[in-house]
Amino acid sequence: MPGEAPPPARKGRGPIFWGLTGCCGCLLLVLLGIGLIGGAAFYMTGDAVAVVRAQLKDLRGGDVDGAYARLSQSYRARMSRPAFEAFVSRHPGLKENSDSTFWNRSVKNQTAELSGLLSAASGTRERVTYQLVKEGGTWKISGIEVDGDTGGESSTSGGDGGMSLETTGVEKAGVTGGTAVTIKTQVSGFKVRPEGSTYAMDLVEDVETVGPTGQGVPGLQQKEVEHLRSTTSMEQGAIANFTTKLTLAGDSAAGRYLVRLTIRDQVGGSAKTHEVAFDLP
Repeated sequence: MPGEAPPPARKGRGPIFWGLTGCCGCLLLVLLGIGLIGGAAFYMTGDAVAVVRAQLKDLRGGDVDGAYARLSQSYRARMSRPAFEAFVSRHPGLKENSDSTFWNRSVKNQTAELSGLLSAASGTRERVTYQLVKEGGTWKISGIEVDGDTGGESSTSGGDGGMSLETTGVEKAGVTGGTAVTIKTQVSGFKVRPEGSTYAMDLVEDVETVGPTGQGVPGLQQKEVEHLRSTTSMEQGAIANFTTKLTLAGDSAAGRYLVRLTIRDQVGGSAKTHEVAFDLP
Protein backbone atom coordinates (compact mmCIF):
# COMPACT_ATOMS: atom_id res chain seq x y z
CA MET A 1 0.00 0.00 0.00
CA PRO A 2 1.15 3.53 -0.57
CA GLY A 3 3.20 4.80 2.30
CA GLU A 4 4.12 1.36 3.75
CA ALA A 5 7.79 0.54 4.41
CA PRO A 6 9.31 -2.28 2.28
CA PRO A 7 9.92 -5.62 4.09
CA PRO A 8 13.41 -6.01 5.66
CA ALA A 9 16.02 -7.72 3.50
CA ARG A 10 16.77 -11.36 4.35
CA LYS A 11 20.06 -11.86 6.13
CA GLY A 12 22.55 -14.28 4.58
CA ARG A 13 24.08 -17.15 6.55
CA GLY A 14 26.95 -16.02 8.71
CA PRO A 15 30.58 -17.20 8.71
CA ILE A 16 29.95 -19.55 11.64
CA PHE A 17 27.39 -21.49 9.61
CA TRP A 18 29.71 -21.86 6.62
CA GLY A 19 32.64 -22.76 8.89
CA LEU A 20 30.67 -25.55 10.54
CA THR A 21 29.46 -26.76 7.15
CA GLY A 22 33.03 -26.90 5.88
CA CYS A 23 34.22 -28.83 8.95
CA CYS A 24 31.43 -31.35 8.59
CA GLY A 25 32.30 -31.81 4.93
CA CYS A 26 35.97 -32.43 5.75
CA LEU A 27 35.01 -34.89 8.50
CA LEU A 28 32.77 -36.75 6.08
CA LEU A 29 35.60 -37.03 3.54
CA VAL A 30 37.96 -38.35 6.23
CA LEU A 31 35.43 -40.95 7.34
CA LEU A 32 34.85 -42.01 3.75
CA GLY A 33 38.61 -42.36 3.25
CA ILE A 34 38.98 -44.47 6.38
CA GLY A 35 36.08 -46.62 5.28
CA LEU A 36 37.62 -47.18 1.85
CA ILE A 37 41.01 -48.10 3.34
CA GLY A 38 39.45 -50.45 5.87
CA GLY A 39 37.26 -52.00 3.22
CA ALA A 40 40.26 -52.58 0.96
CA ALA A 41 42.19 -54.25 3.80
CA PHE A 42 39.25 -56.56 4.56
CA TYR A 43 38.89 -57.43 0.87
CA MET A 44 42.62 -58.12 0.36
CA THR A 45 42.83 -60.34 3.45
CA GLY A 46 39.59 -62.22 2.77
CA ASP A 47 41.30 -65.35 1.43
CA ALA A 48 43.83 -65.38 4.29
CA VAL A 49 41.03 -65.13 6.86
CA ALA A 50 39.19 -67.96 5.11
CA VAL A 51 42.24 -70.24 5.49
CA VAL A 52 42.55 -69.44 9.21
CA ARG A 53 38.87 -70.05 9.83
CA ALA A 54 39.03 -73.29 7.84
CA GLN A 55 41.82 -74.45 10.15
CA LEU A 56 39.77 -73.49 13.21
CA LYS A 57 36.91 -75.55 11.79
CA ASP A 58 39.28 -78.51 11.35
CA LEU A 59 40.43 -78.21 14.96
CA ARG A 60 36.89 -77.87 16.28
CA GLY A 61 36.03 -81.08 14.44
CA GLY A 62 39.07 -82.92 15.77
CA ASP A 63 40.85 -83.05 12.39
CA VAL A 64 44.39 -82.23 13.59
CA ASP A 65 45.94 -83.67 10.42
CA GLY A 66 43.86 -81.38 8.23
CA ALA A 67 44.72 -78.37 10.40
CA TYR A 68 48.41 -79.27 10.37
CA ALA A 69 48.36 -79.49 6.56
CA ARG A 70 47.35 -75.81 6.42
CA LEU A 71 50.72 -74.80 7.90
CA SER A 72 53.50 -73.59 5.61
CA GLN A 73 56.45 -75.84 4.81
CA SER A 74 58.78 -73.75 6.97
CA TYR A 75 56.33 -73.84 9.92
CA ARG A 76 55.96 -77.62 9.68
CA ALA A 77 59.74 -77.92 9.50
CA ARG A 78 60.12 -76.22 12.87
CA MET A 79 57.01 -77.65 14.55
CA SER A 80 56.26 -81.37 14.49
CA ARG A 81 52.71 -82.65 14.35
CA PRO A 82 52.82 -83.83 18.01
CA ALA A 83 54.11 -80.40 19.06
CA PHE A 84 51.32 -78.74 17.07
CA GLU A 85 48.71 -80.96 18.71
CA ALA A 86 50.13 -80.14 22.14
CA PHE A 87 50.03 -76.42 21.29
CA VAL A 88 46.39 -76.67 20.23
CA SER A 89 45.44 -78.57 23.39
CA ARG A 90 46.77 -75.70 25.52
CA HIS A 91 44.34 -73.19 24.00
CA PRO A 92 40.54 -73.59 24.09
CA GLY A 93 40.30 -70.78 21.54
CA LEU A 94 41.91 -73.14 19.02
CA LYS A 95 40.61 -76.54 20.11
CA GLU A 96 37.03 -75.51 20.93
CA ASN A 97 36.67 -72.40 18.81
CA SER A 98 33.22 -70.89 18.58
CA ASP A 99 34.08 -67.51 17.05
CA SER A 100 36.99 -65.47 15.70
CA THR A 101 37.38 -61.73 15.20
CA PHE A 102 40.30 -60.14 13.35
CA TRP A 103 40.34 -56.36 13.69
CA ASN A 104 43.95 -55.88 12.54
CA ARG A 105 44.62 -57.13 9.02
CA SER A 106 47.47 -56.42 6.64
CA VAL A 107 48.92 -57.82 3.42
CA LYS A 108 52.35 -57.09 2.00
CA ASN A 109 53.38 -58.86 -1.20
CA GLN A 110 53.19 -62.59 -0.41
CA THR A 111 52.70 -62.31 3.36
CA ALA A 112 49.76 -61.43 5.60
CA GLU A 113 49.14 -60.83 9.29
CA LEU A 114 45.89 -61.10 11.22
CA SER A 115 45.37 -60.13 14.87
CA GLY A 116 42.30 -60.39 17.01
CA LEU A 117 40.42 -62.62 19.43
CA LEU A 118 39.51 -66.30 19.52
CA SER A 119 36.47 -67.32 21.55
CA ALA A 120 35.93 -70.84 22.88
CA ALA A 121 32.62 -72.58 23.51
CA SER A 122 33.38 -72.35 27.23
CA GLY A 123 33.50 -68.55 26.99
CA THR A 124 37.31 -68.30 27.16
CA ARG A 125 38.73 -65.51 25.00
CA GLU A 126 42.35 -65.43 23.83
CA ARG A 127 44.35 -62.88 21.87
CA VAL A 128 45.83 -64.29 18.69
CA THR A 129 48.15 -63.27 15.86
CA TYR A 130 48.45 -65.28 12.65
CA GLN A 131 51.27 -64.97 10.11
CA LEU A 132 50.59 -66.28 6.60
CA VAL A 133 52.64 -66.74 3.44
CA LYS A 134 51.65 -67.69 -0.10
CA GLU A 135 52.94 -71.05 -1.30
CA GLY A 136 52.05 -71.98 -4.86
CA GLY A 137 49.43 -69.23 -4.94
CA THR A 138 47.69 -70.52 -1.79
CA TRP A 139 47.78 -68.93 1.65
CA LYS A 140 49.50 -71.09 4.27
CA ILE A 141 49.81 -70.33 7.99
CA SER A 142 53.46 -69.58 8.84
CA GLY A 143 53.06 -68.62 12.49
CA ILE A 144 50.50 -68.59 15.32
CA GLU A 145 50.80 -66.77 18.64
CA VAL A 146 48.06 -67.20 21.25
CA ASP A 147 48.34 -65.11 24.40
CA GLY A 148 52.12 -64.96 23.99
CA ASP A 149 52.49 -68.70 23.28
CA THR A 150 54.13 -69.20 19.85
CA GLY A 151 53.68 -72.95 19.77
CA GLY A 152 56.99 -74.05 21.24
CA GLU A 153 56.76 -76.69 23.92
CA SER A 154 58.68 -74.34 26.23
CA SER A 155 60.93 -71.30 26.17
CA THR A 156 63.73 -73.74 27.00
CA SER A 157 65.22 -76.29 24.61
CA GLY A 158 66.31 -79.29 26.64
CA GLY A 159 64.79 -81.48 29.31
CA ASP A 160 66.29 -84.73 28.06
CA GLY A 161 69.19 -84.77 30.49
CA GLY A 162 71.50 -83.16 27.92
CA MET A 163 72.18 -79.55 27.06
CA SER A 164 69.52 -76.96 27.75
CA LEU A 165 69.20 -73.58 25.99
CA GLU A 166 67.09 -70.74 27.30
CA THR A 167 66.44 -67.29 25.84
CA THR A 168 67.13 -64.65 28.49
CA GLY A 169 66.57 -61.57 26.36
CA VAL A 170 65.68 -60.29 22.88
CA GLU A 171 66.34 -56.62 22.08
CA LYS A 172 65.71 -54.61 18.90
CA ALA A 173 67.19 -51.19 18.17
CA GLY A 174 67.25 -48.94 15.12
CA VAL A 175 70.74 -48.38 13.71
CA THR A 176 72.08 -46.62 10.65
CA GLY A 177 70.85 -48.57 7.66
CA GLY A 178 68.65 -51.07 9.46
CA THR A 179 67.73 -52.81 12.70
CA ALA A 180 70.05 -54.45 15.22
CA VAL A 181 68.71 -57.51 17.04
CA THR A 182 70.48 -58.87 20.13
CA ILE A 183 69.59 -62.32 21.45
CA LYS A 184 70.89 -63.51 24.81
CA THR A 185 70.98 -67.24 25.48
CA GLN A 186 71.93 -69.24 28.56
CA VAL A 187 73.36 -72.75 28.10
CA SER A 188 73.59 -75.51 30.69
CA GLY A 189 74.00 -79.28 30.77
CA PHE A 190 77.16 -79.37 28.65
CA LYS A 191 80.28 -81.43 29.42
CA VAL A 192 83.57 -80.08 30.78
CA ARG A 193 87.05 -81.63 30.97
CA PRO A 194 89.63 -81.35 33.78
CA GLU A 195 92.24 -78.68 33.22
CA GLY A 196 94.56 -78.34 36.20
CA SER A 197 92.53 -77.32 39.21
CA THR A 198 89.60 -76.15 37.06
CA TYR A 199 87.36 -77.51 34.31
CA ALA A 200 87.31 -76.37 30.68
CA MET A 201 84.23 -75.79 28.53
CA ASP A 202 84.35 -75.62 24.73
CA LEU A 203 81.15 -74.49 23.01
CA VAL A 204 80.50 -73.33 19.43
CA GLU A 205 77.47 -71.40 18.22
CA ASP A 206 75.97 -71.63 14.70
CA VAL A 207 73.23 -69.26 13.52
CA GLU A 208 70.54 -69.60 10.86
CA THR A 209 67.97 -66.86 10.22
CA VAL A 210 64.72 -67.46 8.32
CA GLY A 211 62.60 -64.57 7.03
CA PRO A 212 58.79 -64.15 6.83
CA THR A 213 58.65 -66.00 3.51
CA GLY A 214 60.35 -69.07 4.96
CA GLN A 215 63.59 -68.41 3.10
CA GLY A 216 67.00 -67.95 4.70
CA VAL A 217 68.17 -64.36 5.14
CA PRO A 218 71.40 -63.76 3.17
CA GLY A 219 74.32 -62.82 5.37
CA LEU A 220 72.68 -64.13 8.53
CA GLN A 221 73.57 -67.81 8.09
CA GLN A 222 76.90 -68.55 9.69
CA LYS A 223 78.83 -71.40 11.27
CA GLU A 224 80.93 -70.70 14.36
CA VAL A 225 79.54 -67.23 15.00
CA GLU A 226 81.03 -67.53 18.46
CA HIS A 227 83.49 -70.02 19.95
CA LEU A 228 83.45 -69.98 23.73
CA ARG A 229 86.47 -71.47 25.45
CA SER A 230 86.50 -70.83 29.17
CA THR A 231 87.10 -72.45 32.54
CA THR A 232 84.90 -73.06 35.53
CA SER A 233 85.37 -74.40 39.05
CA MET A 234 82.29 -76.62 38.61
CA GLU A 235 82.52 -80.18 37.37
CA GLN A 236 78.75 -80.23 36.96
CA GLY A 237 76.10 -77.52 36.68
CA ALA A 238 78.21 -74.92 34.86
CA ILE A 239 76.40 -72.23 32.88
CA ALA A 240 77.54 -70.39 29.73
CA ASN A 241 76.05 -67.24 28.21
CA PHE A 242 75.96 -66.33 24.53
CA THR A 243 75.11 -62.93 23.03
CA THR A 244 74.12 -63.12 19.36
CA LYS A 245 74.00 -59.87 17.38
CA LEU A 246 72.23 -59.64 14.03
CA THR A 247 71.82 -56.61 11.76
CA LEU A 248 68.95 -56.56 9.27
CA ALA A 249 68.96 -54.11 6.37
CA GLY A 250 66.51 -51.25 6.33
CA ASP A 251 64.61 -52.74 3.37
CA SER A 252 64.10 -56.11 5.11
CA ALA A 253 60.56 -57.44 4.75
CA ALA A 254 58.18 -56.82 7.63
CA GLY A 255 56.93 -59.88 9.48
CA ARG A 256 58.11 -62.65 11.74
CA TYR A 257 61.72 -63.84 11.67
CA LEU A 258 62.98 -67.10 13.14
CA VAL A 259 66.54 -67.48 14.41
CA ARG A 260 67.86 -71.02 14.92
CA LEU A 261 70.75 -71.06 17.36
CA THR A 262 72.71 -74.31 17.50
CA ILE A 263 75.20 -74.84 20.31
CA ARG A 264 77.78 -77.60 19.75
CA ASP A 265 79.54 -79.08 22.76
CA GLN A 266 83.08 -79.81 21.61
CA VAL A 267 83.87 -81.73 24.80
CA GLY A 268 80.79 -83.93 25.04
CA GLY A 269 80.14 -84.15 21.29
CA SER A 270 76.44 -83.22 21.53
CA ALA A 271 74.51 -80.36 19.94
CA LYS A 272 71.23 -78.58 20.70
CA THR A 273 69.18 -76.22 18.51
CA HIS A 274 67.03 -73.47 20.01
CA GLU A 275 64.59 -71.23 18.08
CA VAL A 276 63.90 -67.57 18.82
CA ALA A 277 61.28 -65.51 16.97
CA PHE A 278 60.98 -61.74 16.61
CA ASP A 279 58.95 -59.36 14.47
CA LEU A 280 59.90 -56.51 12.17
CA PRO A 281 59.23 -53.69 12.38
